Amino acid sequence: GFTWGSILLISCVGLWIRQAQSITRVALGSLASAVLFFAVTNFGCWLAYYPPTWEGFLSCYTLAVPFFRGTLLSTLLYTVILFGGYELLASQIKKTRLAFVLLK
Repeated sequence: GFTWGSILLISCVGLWIRQAQSITRVALGSLASAVLFFAVTNFGCWLAYYPPTWEGFLSCYTLAVPFFRGTLLSTLLYTVILFGGYELLASQIKKTRLAFVLLK
């Protein structure tokens, strides 16, 4: 449930990015998405597997930090590949004769 809940929140971040697309919004949205996923899913882990104390909460999040590095790096890498790749491809298509017909 917490995983899907985080994906729902991340979808809202995507809608925020879509309102006014810019490099800054895409970068902030990617960072926010990784942090949201980390925070929400680890909250669920804390509730399920750790003592319901402040120490249990801190322990849960502390032990999850090494996994966050991979999540953050992969999110930023895929953001560059997917958004950057799309923009690069779109710029190349606009230079073709077919673009004249498709974009008309």
